[in-house]
Amino acid sequence: MSFENLNVAEPIQRALKTEGYTQPTPIQKQAIPILPVPDRLKL
Repeated sequence: MSFENLNVAEPIQRALKTEGYTQPTPIQKQAIPILPVPDRLKL
């Protein structure tokens, strides 16, 4: 599973890739899908 699969906003996905983060942690995999959509955009 990737951040893209979790519907994280594209600018945040680019920043994560720049910093070397390619896969969410187990807790992120559980928490991000239950966040309201506006909060996913602010991650």
